[in-house]
Amino acid sequence: VEVRAYPTPQGLAVNFRDIGQRKQIEKELKHALAELHGREEQLSEFLAILAHELRNPLAPVRNGLQILRLRASTDELSQRTVNMMDRQVSHLVHVVDDLLDVSRITRGAIALKREKILLTDVLASAVEASRPMIEAHAHELVIDVRPTVPIVIDADPHRLAQVFSNLLSNSAKYMDRGGTITLTLDCLGVEAVVSVRDAGIGIPPDALERVFEMFSQVRPDDVSSDGGLGIGLSLVRTLTQLHGGSVSASSEGPGTGSVFTVRLPVVQQQLAASVAAADIALHSPVESPHHCVLVVDDNRDAAAALALLLQMSGHEVHTAADGEEAIKRAQQVHPNIIFMDLGMPRMNGIEATRRIRALPQGQGINIIALTGWAQESDHERTHGAGMDFHLVKPVSSEALQDVLDQANGNDRSGDRRTGRAGQPPGE
Repeated sequence: VEVRAYPTPQGLAVNFRDIGQRKQIEKELKHALAELHGREEQLSEFLAILAHELRNPLAPVRNGLQILRLRASTDELSQRTVNMMDRQVSHLVHVVDDLLDVSRITRGAIALKREKILLTDVLASAVEASRPMIEAHAHELVIDVRPTVPIVIDADPHRLAQVFSNLLSNSAKYMDRGGTITLTLDCLGVEAVVSVRDAGIGIPPDALERVFEMFSQVRPDDVSSDGGLGIGLSLVRTLTQLHGGSVSASSEGPGTGSVFTVRLPVVQQQLAASVAAADIALHSPVESPHHCVLVVDDNRDAAAALALLLQMSGHEVHTAADGEEAIKRAQQVHPNIIFMDLGMPRMNGIEATRRIRALPQGQGINIIALTGWAQESDHERTHGAGMDFHLVKPVSSEALQDVLDQANGNDRSGDRRTGRAGQPPGE
């Protein structure tokens, strides 16, 4: 009961009101909110476990495909088959990553690791990530870089590259084979403007905003495409806004193609040599010196596939099936690089790393987490245990080579962690 007293000309007035129903509604609402929060946490945990369970078997599959690619270099049919399978593995990995990002967005857990970077470097990474999808559909990619000086922005290079690779892959999916995708970079005042234009299925005028909604599927019923979960463009908008920018879509309607335009604040324009479209290109890999490597993984198929792949690259490779065996092997063979799984029987990778670091030669070893766990908390655990890098399964051959190159020159001073596909860790 709610009691209110107030003076009147006739004296003191007292008002009694039954608020039991309101209190009951408030109680039920708090209970519902608590239950919803609990379900969100359960969903996030489930998605993390699902991603881990999917990534573990994908690791030996991807490494096995790379081995077949190296062995079948003169067999055109075998190479085409391996390339096709590798594209599908990459697509599955991308789906898993998008599902985890949905969880991070709903929890507000995406944080950016900003740095001053050239926008052309970000676009180069995006082109590299999306090129398999573009080539699989026999599309032509045209790159038009208009500014005559490099554009510097304050951004998370991995997350911003994800924006543009999603846009490029989206255009590739929703266009008939053999089409043209145009990537344009311009600078208008204090804004960098990047657009991705295609000649695909187009977007109805009333759906130009709806395409950025989570799980949105905006396409005519009679149009076939690779489809998807409807997550990519929602991630594009969220990540762009986190960078202080905006994204918009334009189209004349179904069948007329689409243009997606991203606007980002410019930090400064550095006077330097002119930037050409050729700057957004893939770099040739630098030959890495040979290493003595210890691969630690209780999944014997994963350990064997990675070991064979490293051996074919000229490295001396040893394996161990758990943390305790890893410590013994490290004392016997004296590796300078260790690829360490996390979840293993007898002793996990975190404890094994701490004990190896305590060995007389332990401080000089580059220890790389190679795991299916990809949450920010997992990166913090591995870094706290003394690991130098964090790679997420299944690692690409490019990311594997990159971390080998970095490990060769790593003096172990400072944090040089990497994340999925050799990029900074996701949040």
